[in-house]
Amino acid sequence: MKTATKILATLALSSSLVIGGAMAMGSGERHFAGGGFKMERMAKKLELTEAQTTKIQALVDAHKEQRPEFDKEAMKAKRKQMKADYVALMNAPEFDEAAVRAKMAERADKHAERKISKMKLKHSIYQVLNEEQREQYLAMMNKKKHKMKKRMKKRMKHGHDHEGE
Repeated sequence: MKTATKILATLALSSSLVIGGAMAMGSGERHFAGGGFKMERMAKKLELTEAQTTKIQALVDAHKEQRPEFDKEAMKAKRKQMKADYVALMNAPEFDEAAVRAKMAERADKHAERKISKMKLKHSIYQVLNEEQREQYLAMMNKKKHKMKKRMKKRMKHGHDHEGE
């Protein structure tokens, strides 16, 4: 791909992402900095072709459609129920290990499903890349993983663990 074409493709992709992001922010949607897919950054770092960018964007769009939409009120209700369950467990005269194990298994299953879904997307993206891009992609993922661990370690150190609220 010629340099001029690469630049135009990157600019077109950049402007659409910026406009889309601004519209999402303006509509009251919350942006999760660590959880979003940064297509523009990946396209630039991996020097993706226009065809690769199109394929990957389609994969990301399909992944987003499969995810349940975030419902703030449902999350509040769920958190409230979790707190009530915790209080009920603590107020019970005897510890109900079976109930605790059931709740833990339920949470672990949901967490596993989210992780599997993300891994499917990453695998699909990886299959679109050439050998050099694959190495770079893995390096990017590794860097992101270490950055996240560092951030979590810092949070734990500063006592931002809100368990049991």
